[in-house]
Amino acid sequence: MKDDQKYLLAGFYSLLVAIFYFPLIDSKGIFVSILMAVLLLYLIYFIATVIHIVIIKFIRKKSFKYLVL
Repeated sequence: MKDDQKYLLAGFYSLLVAIFYFPLIDSKGIFVSILMAVLLLYLIYFIATVIHIVIIKFIRKKSFKYLVL
């Protein structure tokens, strides 16, 4: 999957989260809820990317004993 497709998919999921997260929409407004959902999903995407890079680094070194710690 290309980076553009990942960002589009993350934006789509954030829109779905904003639509179905009614308490935040009622208290803050639709724009703020969409913005917070987008930021949350990009944060999750960033953390997953960092974890993925760390795992690949360990696999390349073939040090699996550190992965099970």
